[in-house]
Amino acid sequence: MKTAEIDIFITPTEVADLLKVTVQGLYKQLKEQGITTVRENGRHKIYPHEMRKLLEVKNLTIPREIVALHIVKGGVGKTTLVHGLGARSSAFGLKTLLIDLDQQANLTTSFGVYSHSRLFAHNSF
Repeated sequence: MKTAEIDIFITPTEVADLLKVTVQGLYKQLKEQGITTVRENGRHKIYPHEMRKLLEVKNLTIPREIVALHIVKGGVGKTTLVHGLGARSSAFGLKTLLIDLDQQANLTTSFGVYSHSRLFAHNSF
């Protein structure tokens, strides 16, 4: 199985909006807690593991939620919606599990996971 690298992150502006502080105030809090940002192409990025540290320091808990999506009609944006929700929740530091039960596995491939063998499609157990 081959995987492509996906860059999931959140910007300091988005975190500041979430915490209802200024961006400068956020940078001060990040520095005090030893939480790092990465600067690439002129943009600061906060990766999920660092965001998770900030949530823990702020004692912010987010209740567990299960979201199930089942629509039989094709072409209505199910995969796009689930991909966006999963990527954003992960970027905010939340532990996220997405299960792709679609036969075409478009959600799986949208995250850069490619399988060259159809092991489960051709074998009977």
